[in-house]
Amino acid sequence: MATSTPFQTEFSVVALNSVVSKIEVAERERRASDALEVSLFAEAIDQVLPERFLALSGGKLVAGNAQAEIAYRAMRAELALALTASEHTIERRLSHAYELTQYYHETFLRLSEGSISRAHTEVIVQAGHVIGEGITIDVAARRSAYEAAVLVHAARETPARLRPIAKRLAEQYAELTIDERFAEAHQARRVWVVDQEDGMSDLVAHIPTVEAHAIYDRLTQAGKALALVEAHRFAKAGGETSSGGGPEASSGGEVGGGASLESAAKVQRRNRDQLRADLFFRSLTRGQL
Repeated sequence: MATSTPFQTEFSVVALNSVVSKIEVAERERRASDALEVSLFAEAIDQVLPERFLALSGGKLVAGNAQAEIAYRAMRAELALALTASEHTIERRLSHAYELTQYYHETFLRLSEGSISRAHTEVIVQAGHVIGEGITIDVAARRSAYEAAVLVHAARETPARLRPIAKRLAEQYAELTIDERFAEAHQARRVWVVDQEDGMSDLVAHIPTVEAHAIYDRLTQAGKALALVEAHRFAKAGGETSSGGGPEASSGGEVGGGASLESAAKVQRRNRDQLRADLFFRSLTRGQL
């Protein structure tokens, strides 16, 4: 078995250090490039601000919001075409660029210098939404205090680790309390359907977190109980025990269902996700609203 000589080991370390240094330089250059792109996106936003579309009304100059909206949509479509991206993606990048350059100057400077990444700036800006909008003296002061505090952590944390820290810090400078924001957000609760491929759809519910987890936990517990019943029936009938199968792949779909052991032995047992989905459907369609 070949062994490395001290010279080979030292040479490998030197070569690796050289590569790491080059990667660090490349990363800083990429971050500087990201900062340039952010500034260009912000410039694009500036070109379609309502203030640029002024009209005379009643002897006074008023912003042409309708014209600005048309110009913004055209600009967004042009960028989407140029970058081969969706308009939704361009919308998000435009919004981030505007907020970063308007509200978080020090954060943008750190990105330009390469000390933090664009992902860091996205975490900082998103968490800062609770502080409030606009550039009033009060909001600006609270936002500035938040930015100073969060940048201390951004310099040494990954974006993922920074996110909970940023949320906690932003909460200290929030314009509204968590209870006030919840009361406002609660008004937006709703349920909608997103159709998918192969005859499947996603049923999405935007509801309070406590209620969502309560429903999920209830389905999970009911699913565990039903899984034990199915396992017993399959074992007694000598049927297959592999997971899988469709929504009807069990006896009746309810604890204590009346299907025969022979029919249970001919189908596959459902996994935990399938049980939750089937119980969710049956609890709504067989119950009374």
